Amino acid sequence: MARLEAVSAEGKYAAGFISYESAPFFDPACRVKTVAGFPLLWFGVYDEAPDIFDSSGIESDTFEIHFEGVPEVIRDEYLSMVGRALDYIRDGDIYQVNYTFRSEMCWRNAGQTPHPLNIFLGLFRSHPVPYAAYVDTGSVQLASLSPELFIERRGNGVRSLPMKGTSRRRLNPIDDFNAAKALSRDPKNRAENIMIVDMVRNDLGRVCDFGSVETGPLCRVDTYRTVHQMVSEVRGNLREGTGIGEILHATFPAASITGAPKIRAMQIIEDLENSPRKVYTGSIGCMLPGGDFCLNVAIRTLLFDRGRVELGIGSGIVADSIAADEWEECLLKSRFVSCPPYPRFELLETILWDGCASGADARPISGYRYLDKHLDRLRNSQRYFGWKTDDARLHAELDKAASGFPKGSMARVRLRISQACSVSIDHAELKSCGWGSGVKKLKIASQRTDSQNVFFYHKTTRRELYDTCFKQAQTEGFDEVLFFNEEGCLTEGAISNVFICRSGRWATPPVSCGLLDGIWRASKKVELSAVEECIGMDDLLDADKIVIGNSVRGDAEGVLYPVP
Repeated sequence: MARLEAVSAEGKYAAGFISYESAPFFDPACRVKTVAGFPLLWFGVYDEAPDIFDSSGIESDTFEIHFEGVPEVIRDEYLSMVGRALDYIRDGDIYQVNYTFRSEMCWRNAGQTPHPLNIFLGLFRSHPVPYAAYVDTGSVQLASLSPELFIERRGNGVRSLPMKGTSRRRLNPIDDFNAAKALSRDPKNRAENIMIVDMVRNDLGRVCDFGSVETGPLCRVDTYRTVHQMVSEVRGNLREGTGIGEILHATFPAASITGAPKIRAMQIIEDLENSPRKVYTGSIGCMLPGGDFCLNVAIRTLLFDRGRVELGIGSGIVADSIAADEWEECLLKSRFVSCPPYPRFELLETILWDGCASGADARPISGYRYLDKHLDRLRNSQRYFGWKTDDARLHAELDKAASGFPKGSMARVRLRISQACSVSIDHAELKSCGWGSGVKKLKIASQRTDSQNVFFYHKTTRRELYDTCFKQAQTEGFDEVLFFNEEGCLTEGAISNVFICRSGRWATPPVSCGLLDGIWRASKKVELSAVEECIGMDDLLDADKIVIGNSVRGDAEGVLYPVP
């Protein structure tokens, strides 16, 4: 530690890690398992400033992670250990303890495991978290996809972002937004988070000026690829002359991965857990000349050690924890290693332009039918994928496009928007609005859709299956093609939502079957007083009436022809 501080004072840079088992050095009261053959602390020292890493250049479309975890504890053993942790809580030893285990990660497919750096880059593209890190000591490698800041110093200021409270992502953007809101209000998760905030506040108070330690915002929810996480902030002003060694003596290891009170929780961790944590729940980070530094909490971190790949997983146990739920939370947290990167795509909205609707004195943009609803859906998807939003630019581009439409014309307008919020608009003039005359001929697609495919819940350019099947149906004389999912439930058409009527009762498939919550669908559901329910093939064949529709064409009656 003295050498690290000297390196910083000499104007050099350092990057590396501190293992969890180094805790007794910082506070001899901490109890940890013995770890052999693994560094307690490792930092590389650099004379020159590092290059800035541009993550936008990562290209790994064809690279998929194929790990499968083998936990060192089976489910029943885990439940038993959580039961023992709850006994400690009921006996008054602790308020909370972070119980963890290790999983050995096996490469699922044939062939050699890719280089750890390539695995890190593939994971980082899927999970662009703020405190990711890659370390190669020569003998071991670390690929850390951590979203949590342990401690950061900038000048005299120091801050920590403790993270407690997890909820899984949902496929439907509205359900996902509600899940994040529910997490932010959940009493159990809020209590657990505030407990850790109080510990961090106490730790920083040992090295900060009296009265300078502040908290807030508290219990905000950050969203990542597979989970929502509850995060709070604690910050303070360091006493003059305080170095990194003194800061770590007061704070290491992070409160969020030990428990409360910290010393007793660590004693219980040493008793309950089967193996040393090593770098997991330690910290990875860097030091800059002059003493500034940034250290993460080394969670969601793969350790590559002489052909073996290890992943630590855990959760905080409190008095009202349910052991089976904690097991599921651990499995959820490990999902980041098996989510492939999203393919390149753009968000898409198809909007009807009605030049007659805008009026002679109205702004051009007012001729876009249901524009507010289209933009709301677009913003929901941008928020879901973590994309930027720029409403002013979007409105300006729509206005610009509308100014070129002939007066009194009608057009189908396609709006595409990228992750960087670049906007593309094209249009096709319409001689008339609607599906045309007569009952529409409907075909059943031979391919099944996957209700777990996120792209069926958002309007995007990733619609190859729909476009291919729709084009084929048109060449065969059909007007629309309908899809069923892997469970045999009706979802939607290639360009429409679907309603059926049986015995005077209207129904439409629920969004959870894997479909877009269309703008026309929402209004039609109210108009028909329709219920949402799974619609099987027999239900569709027995329907007295089938109606399809979208926000550009409106609705039309359809018939299965020929009957499959």
